[in-house]
Formats: sequence, structure tokens, C-alpha cells
Amino acid sequence: MTFFRFRPVLGLCLATTGLGLPTMLMAAVCPTPNDDRAAAPVRVGKPPVEPAARVMYDADALRRAGKRAEADAIYTRMLNTPADRRETSRRAALRLSQSALTRGDFATARDFAARATKGASAEIATQAAQLTRRIGYAETIAARGAAYDAVAARRSAGAGTDELVGAYNTLLSQPCPYPDDYHPRIHLQLADVLAEKGDVAGARNALAEAKQETAALSDVERAARIRERASLSERDIDASLLIRQGDALADADPADAAGAEAQYRQVLAMAPPPSISRLISAHFGLSDVATERGDFATARAELDTAKAMATPEQTARVDTKFAQLAQREIDYKARARIDVAQSDARATPTQSLAILDEIIAQQPAPSPQVIQSAQLTQADILRRERFYVKSRTIAQGVATSPQNERLAERAQNLLARIEADTPRQSLHGSVVAGINYDTNAPALVNSLRNEIDDDGYPNNQRFDDGSALARVTLDYRLRLNENGDQWRTRFTGTQTAQFSLERIDRTILDIETGPYFNIPSARMTVGVVGLFSTERRSGDFVQANYGAGINAERRLSGDMVLGGAYELTHRNDRRAGLDGTFHYGRVYLGDTVGLGQTLRGEVQLQYRNVTDPTLDSFRYGGSLSYSYNWGDRETLGYEFSIEPGYQFIDYRSFAGFRRKDERVTAQADFTVTIRRQWQIGLLYQLNNLDSNVAANERLANHRFGIRAGWLF
Repeated sequence: MTFFRFRPVLGLCLATTGLGLPTMLMAAVCPTPNDDRAAAPVRVGKPPVEPAARVMYDADALRRAGKRAEADAIYTRMLNTPADRRETSRRAALRLSQSALTRGDFATARDFAARATKGASAEIATQAAQLTRRIGYAETIAARGAAYDAVAARRSAGAGTDELVGAYNTLLSQPCPYPDDYHPRIHLQLADVLAEKGDVAGARNALAEAKQETAALSDVERAARIRERASLSERDIDASLLIRQGDALADADPADAAGAEAQYRQVLAMAPPPSISRLISAHFGLSDVATERGDFATARAELDTAKAMATPEQTARVDTKFAQLAQREIDYKARARIDVAQSDARATPTQSLAILDEIIAQQPAPSPQVIQSAQLTQADILRRERFYVKSRTIAQGVATSPQNERLAERAQNLLARIEADTPRQSLHGSVVAGINYDTNAPALVNSLRNEIDDDGYPNNQRFDDGSALARVTLDYRLRLNENGDQWRTRFTGTQTAQFSLERIDRTILDIETGPYFNIPSARMTVGVVGLFSTERRSGDFVQANYGAGINAERRLSGDMVLGGAYELTHRNDRRAGLDGTFHYGRVYLGDTVGLGQTLRGEVQLQYRNVTDPTLDSFRYGGSLSYSYNWGDRETLGYEFSIEPGYQFIDYRSFAGFRRKDERVTAQADFTVTIRRQWQIGLLYQLNNLDSNVAANERLANHRFGIRAGWLF
């Protein structure tokens, strides 16, 4: 609101007092020069006889009667008075200068004052000089008012509080002259802005300054108006504090805004009430609370109430809030759909991506920050679906021009997760050591070495023994392109040292290497690998296998995974009859069945074609594993798993006889993971082989073990 209207005041004073300016506009700290005198007074007496003087007399009469245009027209004609009467022309120029000053036309006023000065008598020259100083004074006063009006306009346009505080402080720093109520009114406005900013102490200090300056005003009515405005400002400061507290409560927990609503209603209940501006702000707060609840009818009702009490200057502010409410309703519904898409993404990713596409393209459009939120949600789903190129492109687009800091952080985190999913290269692995106790250790070796009994441990006897185990696993991955294709190499080396049965100490090495291709449109990963493995027993060569394989894994709905593999290998074996070709295939299906719980079933088929045809065989088998994870692997995580298995081995028939073996296995593990780097575990294994050939049947082995390992 603008308090200064200088030009009409100046005009009224000049009209009633000749060339003199009113002293009421001068502050005590900025007085006008007390030796200044007005231009020659207009005498109101008997009309003069001399013609030129009579014309001047009549023009002055018109001016006193308020007919300024007619008077100025006469003064203008008198500017062309003959040279022998130039004093009359100069007096006319003085009057035209004062008339221009009354209108606020300072440039014209200066021109006429300068014209009156040329060749003038001492009296007229003095009057012209005094008038020139008055013009400068009035021009400065008007400039102060214009500067005040400019700041007021910036405030009405919604300028920030920091900007306004600086602008008002600049006004206060301006030197004399200025009106006597200039500083009190600025301090009132400053108190109002500081209260809106939340600087309650600063607002109260500014208000105290205004009250102190008002005490020095000579104009009683003006001082009373300022005091009344100061009283309203005190209430506004209290109201601003309540509104700011309500805003803070609403921001802290939008879902629970009861405290915020109470603060806003306390503002509306104040008696006497604060300014309309604060009442409108309280209704805005209640509208925002209702909006957060999704109650847009109540939100509009609050804005309707605010608009009903708004002044014409405040109507635009309310209309802006209405527009914001309409946008917030669009955003609210869009966010709700984003939440649905995000929650359903694991089960139905395609439908979730379609929903997000609709949100991004919809009209009327959501706000830019909501669109970017939808884009980041879409990019995250694409990442999980392994569309790495598209996901990275979307995230980089948001990261380039984020709408706010939270979106910038989300975009950077998403880019980091994409990089973590497909690093340029990575090396992970483990080093594990353990102690085992086997109730019949040769039975385990027999299962590894197949059916040849050349260890010197009869099948019908039990040989219990302890052993030490060391295992190293390395998994190296190199990213081939931005699609996430990789070259993977996996190495596993296991050394088992028996405490007593040294003949079955064994070393086993396995290597698998090859490219893995990411096919996101099919939700598949396909790998083509080369295979090599070897086993040594007590330092002696036992067997070596080499070949190739192909494996594939497809993600079904949710966390369900379907996979399979086929391997073709050739074996060189020191034992007679076991050189040959092996065909091995398996299919597995896994899924999450509860929080931290997974279930995985697998079936296997193997065909062995070796140099001894009596050892050719088909092997059919299956297993079912269950694992349960709990705790936090970042600090202390736990896992329990159990996996029973069954295998049927059918040999080629000779002379009407077909050998058949059955193997039953089971394994149970309990593992503790510490800070993702260390593991300690207990295990139990069962290995039992039954055969319809007594010589090939072995007593069951029960293994009990403890493990400790380092993960990297």
C-alpha cells in the first residue's frame, strides 16, 4: 500500500500560499532553508490602472479562482511583452514556473525560472533563485515518494522478503530532504516484511523505531494514523509468527497437519483481527492442509473465503492461489498414479511404465517437478528391467536441469545405481576356510569320482575322518557396452586335506569364462561360456574336463526367475573307461515367497557317453532349496538354508541286466554375515548312494562343518 501522494499536496499548498511551499511536509531533521522567501506575492487590492499590470492582476484573479489553464494562457502571452516592459515578462515566467511546479513538471518549472533570471532586477533574481531551490526540494521529495511507490509495487508483485528488506533499508539510508513521516512509514512496512520473513525480533525492532519517530511528528492526525497502523502491525507480527509455525508443522509432516491447522485457526480467531493480508494467509494455510489430505473441495472453500475479504490489490494474489490449487490437484492425482506405478512395478512393470508415460504426456500437464519425479520413477523401473541405455538417458536429462534439490539427489543416486549394476569392471570373490567331520568320508569321494572303487576303502565299511577345507572364488566382470553386456570369468579352487585318510586329499579347480548378453526386451540374460575343470587326488591327476555351454535366465512376474543351462564337455580320466563326452542340462525356477524368503526348484538331466559302454548312463535328478534371510548385512545379517536333492542313475542294459543307482542328498546351512565382509557358518550334509549292485552301494556320509570366510 502506498502512503505518499506528494503532487496533489504540493499543488494545494502552492495554490493557497502563492510561491511558498508548505512547511508541514518538512521533517524536523530535514528542515527547508528558513531564509527562503516566496516569489513576489500576488497583491489583492485595487486594480492597477497601467494596462500590463491590469492584465497581470486579472490573470492572478483567475488563478485564485482555480482557473489555472486560463491564467497560464495569459501569463504565456505576457512572455512576449515589449522590451521596455521586460519585468512584466519575467514576473509572468515566475508564475508559469510555479504553475509547472504545482503540476509536478519540474523540468518546465526550471526552464521558466531560468528565463525569469536573465537580465532581471535584484528582487526578481532573488525570487527566481528561491524558487529554483524550492523546485529542487520538491523534486527530491517527489523522488522519495516514487522510490517508495516502486518498492511497494515490487512487494505487490510478490518480490522476495530478502529483496524487500534490502530495498526498504536503502530508502532509509537516503539523505535529506524527505517528508516528516517518511521514516515511520518505511519502518512500518519493514516490520511487516520482516514478520512475513519470520524475523520476529527484527520486526519488533522496526516497529519500535516507527513508534519512536512518530512521537516527533507535529501533524496530530498523521501521527494518529501511524499509531493505528503500528497497532495493526503488532497484531500482524503475532499472526505472522503463528502462520510461520503452522507452515513449519505442515512441512515437517504433511500427513499429520493437525498442529498446523490449529495455528492457522488461531490467527482467524484473533480479536481484534490482524490485517486482511494475514487473514488471507491463514486461509491459504488451511487450504494447503486440505490439499495435502486430498480434500480439494474444502481447499477451494477456504480460497473462496479469502477472495471474499480481499481488497482489489489482493485479488490477484488469491487468483494466483486458485491457479496453484488447480495445478496442485493435477499434481496430487499424478503423484497418486506414480505411487501406484511404483508399487506395482515388480509384478507388472510394463503396465507401470505405460502409466508413467501417460502422466508425462497428459494435458493439463502436471508441474515440472512432478513430471521429473515420474521420469525418475520410470528410469528406475527401466533400470530394474535392465534397459540401462534408456534409463541412463532419462536420469541424465533430469540431472542436467533438476527442478529442486531432492530431484537432483534422486537423479544422481539413480545414475550411481545404474553404474553399480553395470560397472566398467568388477572383481568380487571370497576366501573361505573350514573344518569338517565326515562319518564316512570315502562315500563323498566316491560320489565325486563316480563308481570306480580304487581308493582302498571298502564300500561296506565306514571310515570317519576330519578334514580341513580352503576355497577361493573369484568373479571378474568387464562391461562390453552401455547395454550392460559383460564378459564374465569365474574361478573356483577347492583344497580338501584329510586328517587321516590322506589318499583322498583332493584339489579341484573350475573355470568358466565367456560373454553374457543383456536382452531387456525379452527380460533375459544369455551367456555363452567356455568350461574347464580338473581334479587331483593326493597330488596325482584324476580327471580334466573342457567344453562349452550356454545358459539363459528370464525374469517372470515379480521376483520369479526361470533359468536353464546346457553344457557339453569332454573328459580325460586316468581311470579306465571313463574318457568320453558328457551332456548336462538343467532348468530351475526361483521366487520370493515371503519377506527375506526364497524358494528354488531345479531339475537336472545328464547323459554320459564314455569309452566303457557299461558305464554309459542317464542321470535324472532334482532339488528344492529354501533360504531365509534376516537382519542387516551392513551390520549383522543371518541366513538359514536347506536343500534336499534326489538323483536316479540309469545305466545301459547288458545281457539282460540294467544297473540302477539312487543318490539322496541334503544340505543345511546357517551363516552369519558381518559388515558384508566376513562370514561364519555351520553346515550339515547328507550323501547316500543305493544301488541294485551290492558292490557299488556305499554307507551314507554325514558331514558336520564350520566355515569362516572373507568376502570382497
